[in-house]
Amino acid sequence: MIVQLILKLCLTEHIIKELPATEGIKEAETNAKIVDLFKEALAETKRCRNEQQRIEYHIALGLVMPPRDSGWMLRICERLGVQRGKRSTQLDAK
Repeated sequence: MIVQLILKLCLTEHIIKELPATEGIKEAETNAKIVDLFKEALAETKRCRNEQQRIEYHIALGLVMPPRDSGWMLRICERLGVQRGKRSTQLDAK
């Protein structure tokens, strides 16, 4: 009934302007989609059929990984479905 009244009085645009901003929600959805697409691409490249693909995989990981001491490393690895290898663990021990 309220929706019908809003439509009848042509108040749709006015009400949308008064609602809390949905820009943040759209941005979060966009970011989630980007991460999902990147995760799929990583999964495909992870198979590393040759040396070139292995290099491309590591370059892609390097593009999104934060500095080691930032506290984000484990969260990002978990979200992307990757694990830190022996080499990474050994470098942190130094």
